[in-house]
Amino acid sequence: MEKSKSDGFTLIELIVVMAIVGLLAGMVIPRVFNTLTNVELKSAARNTVSFLNQARDHSYYKKKYTKVSFNLATGHIALSEYRNVIAEEKDSFAGPEMIWVGIKDFFLPDGVRLQKCMGGGKNTTKGRFDIIIYPAGNTDGGRMTLVNKKGREFLIKVDIITGNARIMEESDENE
Repeated sequence: MEKSKSDGFTLIELIVVMAIVGLLAGMVIPRVFNTLTNVELKSAARNTVSFLNQARDHSYYKKKYTKVSFNLATGHIALSEYRNVIAEEKDSFAGPEMIWVGIKDFFLPDGVRLQKCMGGGKNTTKGRFDIIIYPAGNTDGGRMTLVNKKGREFLIKVDIITGNARIMEESDENE
């Protein structure tokens, strides 16, 4: 019985296999990261819509004015309620005072930012943008554009009459 001289792989065979694996990894990994950034943007858009709809529900069921504030610089989105607050007893004649009291907030994830907000005759690209929600659930409306590092965008629209927030599809942008 004769023993074979090649019991393993040659160095050239291993180098060829490693080159093929390297080429495949070079093509697949960037696509995976692009997909992850797009998923992160879509998730942020859905969370923003959910937050806006919760704010509308809160305003309607509590029968109170609420405000959703968007800070375009930090990605901070906050919900506040308009409340009567009794002034501290510094002045015995002071009565209740109406102020905005923070209820809930969240931050957009890293890599996702608010590019611009429109509504109420304002087009905001910096600073803060507010949407007021009335006790009946209607709003003063608005549109927010969320964008990721790759430049992909989602447009969120808040309806004036129903106060319902939704992600706009490209075919709906002409509304």
